[in-house]
Amino acid sequence: MNQTQQLLCRSIEIYRDIIEITVRLAEELHANSHEELQETIARLQGLQQDAEQVDTLIAAAACDTSSQTRELFATRREMIKKCIRQNKLLSPRIHGMMAVISSELSQIKNGRTAMTGYRSFSNQGKRGQNVCHSS
Repeated sequence: MNQTQQLLCRSIEIYRDIIEITVRLAEELHANSHEELQETIARLQGLQQDAEQVDTLIAAAACDTSSQTRELFATRREMIKKCIRQNKLLSPRIHGMMAVISSELSQIKNGRTAMTGYRSFSNQGKRGQNVCHSS
């Protein structure tokens, strides 16, 4: 196997790993803890960097046109297409979760503001100030 074919095989392995992680992430998105999601995302980012490096080397060495190399290019192309499809499925779900979390944070913030106002009102009464004036 020549260098281009070895690079193509490595690229295919990386894209298979990326697909596996994104499929698992899509299935377990709501079940994973924050720490698990962070670890998965870090692994995914590392694989994406690996893919970028290998793909750069492939582009530089892409002069081999043997039938085995063409087959490896075709397999790699299919892996990339699967990555794109999986990304299109996963992306809206992640954006939806982000919107829900943003809404929850906003509600928490508004609740704190309301509680702060309530405490201020309560403290005024404790200082001997009469809130209700009797005539």
